[in-house]
Amino acid sequence: MVSLVTLADATRHQRIQNQHVALTQSAPDISHGLVVLKHEEFSVDGVQTIAHLSDDKPLLAHARNTAGDWAAQNSDDEIIIFLDADCLPGKHLIERYVQALDEHPHAVVTGPVTYLEAQDSTEQQVAKYCASPATLDAVTSPHPARPYPEEGTMFATTPDQYNVFWSLTFALRASTWKKIRAEWGGFDEDFKGYGGEDTDFGWKLREHDVELWWVGGAHAYHVWHPVSSPPWENLTDIVANANTFYEKWGQWAMLDWLKEFEAAGAVRRVKDRWELV
Repeated sequence: MVSLVTLADATRHQRIQNQHVALTQSAPDISHGLVVLKHEEFSVDGVQTIAHLSDDKPLLAHARNTAGDWAAQNSDDEIIIFLDADCLPGKHLIERYVQALDEHPHAVVTGPVTYLEAQDSTEQQVAKYCASPATLDAVTSPHPARPYPEEGTMFATTPDQYNVFWSLTFALRASTWKKIRAEWGGFDEDFKGYGGEDTDFGWKLREHDVELWWVGGAHAYHVWHPVSSPPWENLTDIVANANTFYEKWGQWAMLDWLKEFEAAGAVRRVKDRWELV
């Protein structure tokens, strides 16, 4: 059995509907679960609401742990796929993840992510992709920051590549998730709001010798939405979470963003901490 879990607030209502439509094209019997964030509740037909976390600040680490625990409750053999609310599954995403975990049942596996352009993310175009995920092949262009195995191949990560683990799309067996939760808690809930918790999770996988495999053909497609660079809307969270990361690892996460904020006069470094100006 396969469960796919995601997190979203009410502004992503349509994105979850789209995701579910696309999923049902390749896996009509899949269990699709949602952790609702922020104050406004919402529901999507065919998607089970796992929990409603109504905090002002989205507690992403806690939400992912809650989602994973829900998916792992039935069987140790359950395959759990985490997929970001802004992502559509490619036509073979589920199939490739299942194959990879059949071969490497104790690993975490992850696939390529294509960031769609604005013209490929209109409501009409996304509806076409959801109705026929195979049409996403024409716009496949995986992000260059991550390894990109050829279709039908996969390879184990190098130690350095754990650094580019993203929670946008990954999968593991329920037995592995339970082991992770028991040994080191999963996503570290000391990270509040946005930033750092993905890298921390990847580094914990490496520290605990959990294999991470890159899976060719397990494509996910991130639908375009406006962003700022650096992400000014998350300035406070990034500073706090960067400090948390440094306290754990003695190295900085999100350093490029911090330096951009510093150049703009928004933050300063005082010894081993960053502070808002």
